[in-house]
Parts: sequence; C-alpha cells; structure tokens
Amino acid sequence: MQRLLTSLAFMCLAFAACRRPQPAGGPVQVPPGLSLDEPESPPAEDGDDGDNDKTVAAKPPPAPPKPSAPTVPPPTKMAGFSFGQSRADAWQACSKKGTWKRYGEHWLCTKPLVDPGFQGSPVLSFCDDKVCAIGFAIVPDSADYKTWSATFEKIRQILIGRYGAATKSEEQIPDDCKGENFVECLDAGKARAESQWQWTAGHKVALRMSQKSSGEGPPAIRLVSLPTASPQQ
Repeated sequence: MQRLLTSLAFMCLAFAACRRPQPAGGPVQVPPGLSLDEPESPPAEDGDDGDNDKTVAAKPPPAPPKPSAPTVPPPTKMAGFSFGQSRADAWQACSKKGTWKRYGEHWLCTKPLVDPGFQGSPVLSFCDDKVCAIGFAIVPDSADYKTWSATFEKIRQILIGRYGAATKSEEQIPDDCKGENFVECLDAGKARAESQWQWTAGHKVALRMSQKSSGEGPPAIRLVSLPTASPQQ
C-alpha cells in the first residue's frame, strides 16, 4: 500500500512539471504577424499552379513597323549625274568617260561618272532640257533565277545602305519559276519583285525586276531615281 501511494505521488509531480505554465492574465498573446503554428507555403500567384518546373514561354516582341519615309535626305544625283543638270552639261560630262547614245525616249551614257557599286550604264531623262530622272537597266548574262535574284539583292542592299529600309517591298516569284526558265516567267508576267523608297517631298527611288514595259526593252532589273516631276523627253 505504501508503495502504491509513493508511485501516485511521483506521477502527479511529473505531470505538474510537464504542464506549460499559463500567465495570470490568460493564454499567451501572440504578437501580430507571428504564429506558433507550422509556416504554410505562400499562396500561388494568378496563373501559377505552384509547379516551379513549368515555365511559360515569353511571346516574341512584335516586328518593328516599316518606316513611312526614309530618314535621310532624298538623293540629288546618281552615278555622277545631278538632277536639274542641263542636257549639254550631261552630254559633256559623259563624253569624258564614255559615249552618249540615244536610248528609246531617253539618253544613255555607256559609263557612269561615279561607280554606283554595280555594273550598268546610266540612262537619263530630261524635262525642259534638264535631268529629271536617272536610272539603270541591267540584264544579267544568265537567264536562271539564281543569277537574277543575286543581282537584284546586291543592288537592293546597296540602296538599303544609302537610304535605309525600303518603304515598300513586293515579290511574286512562284516556285516553278525558280530555275532556268526565270526570264520566261518575267516575260510572261508570272514573276516580279520590287522595292521602293518614297520620300514625303515626292522623290522616289524604285528597284524593279519584271517584264518589259512599253518602250523599255526586254525583261531587266531596272533602277530609277526621280523627283516629283514625271520623266519626259
């Protein structure tokens, strides 16, 4: 009996020692923002399922808009000839480098006064006896698409280097024309390509690969630079 009472007394003491003491004012007050419980995971943000291994691919940025007009001033000359130059001065300047020839309704100098960066003879148009348009008509030696396309692209890149991105570009070249029959496709009007640089003041530079037009001769890569006035004899 004595042994049983001793065991009960020891258990009561142990139980009292293990109890968490409570302050006189009541239960423990937890400061705001602090919890005695296990921390919870932060809530997932909108669109996040909590799986960090999953990533959403970012959308590519939109392509920059094409310029409405070149940011450089319009050209005042091409191949060494100047807009507004008199017919007599143009003929005299040409005679020092090449030969002056009639070319349909226009005039051709067999050699440019200044190297334009590509092969070709400058063709001039006159309005009131003054230069009002300068251009080139280039016919590659081979009739295949690869040769014509490379020549067109070379000239286009030269113009981009001078005037910036084209304000207008169009291309219509079917797959069945990308071979030895390319000139036939040009002549039939099935294939064409063009890039333009148009200034707000009216000046335009156009590079065109297409069939012939009235009085222009066979299919060719034609480059023309002209101010607001339409080229006339």
